Amino acid sequence: MRTFGTLLRFYREEKGLSQKELAEKCVPQLSRIYITKLENGTKDAPPKRTVLIIANALSLSEQEFQNFWEAARNERLSDSYIKNIEPEVDTLLKYLMNNLSERELLNLATKIQQKMIQQKILVTK
Repeated sequence: MRTFGTLLRFYREEKGLSQKELAEKCVPQLSRIYITKLENGTKDAPPKRTVLIIANALSLSEQEFQNFWEAARNERLSDSYIKNIEPEVDTLLKYLMNNLSERELLNLATKIQQKMIQQKILVTK
């Protein structure tokens, strides 16, 4: 699977745009430096709103957009992103463990697992 930055570069080059031209086509306008950092992977994949702005500027098809968004979403859920939210998750877990019964915790864990499978975040064998 391609990274967000790799896909961004691929679609931009396929459309015959320079980084500067793409940045200028984005509404609201993005900087060329931002586009460069996204392509090089030195900037984290952007949130959905920014992905939509870039996809619009690139005139991506529905399938191209799905691939583009999937790459961004996967990167945003990568280990580095998870490490950034780990303290909040720990706090939430402590709260839940102190305020829910064991049965309620198991039910909640099951619901979370089902949701993760639906969102294709968790793949089961």
